Amino acid sequence: MRYNVKGYHGTVASSATDIISNGFEYRTYDINDYKGKRLPNDLGFGIYFYLDNPKISKKALDNAKDYAIKYKKKLNTDSVSVIVADISICEDSHLDLDEADNLEYYLGIQNTNQQRAEEIWAKSKQDGQRKRKMLDGIFIEMMILDLEEAIGRSIKTVQKETFTSFGRAQRSNFFNGTELTVRDANILKVERTINYG
Repeated sequence: MRYNVKGYHGTVASSATDIISNGFEYRTYDINDYKGKRLPNDLGFGIYFYLDNPKISKKALDNAKDYAIKYKKKLNTDSVSVIVADISICEDSHLDLDEADNLEYYLGIQNTNQQRAEEIWAKSKQDGQRKRKMLDGIFIEMMILDLEEAIGRSIKTVQKETFTSFGRAQRSNFFNGTELTVRDANILKVERTINYG
């Protein structure tokens, strides 16, 4: 079954202009070729979007804007933008990490690969992602590789209710957004850009 969702991607205005002109640029990750390379983000490599979630009062658009302000805006002269995209999700290539079976699968990968994940982390590129020592993206890449071999097709989207630090709280055990990682730009269509001076 296929269905569409609206995704919100926060960035600086200059990057939004480039994305509109040239499309999204993103990396893939080879779990067996990681030395000196950037670690995957929390939900693995791909293009990150916030989705609306009826359990949360804050809208995905506001999360994307706040993310861009906190994490992408480097200079006071930078303005931020939110790219609104229509994303086509196919259930056969979608990984929802909030579903109990998928969470159990993830925990199995995590429990059996902790040492390997730490080795990958230790040999990765020195950057902000490494400084956080967040290993989730490594485990998710391991899980996706395992799943893709088992099912014989690519995982194109990964979804999870997550916590993003927008204000003073640096960590929380409770989510404040739903994120979707798109691993194939061919399944999304940019609808518009919202600019914030």
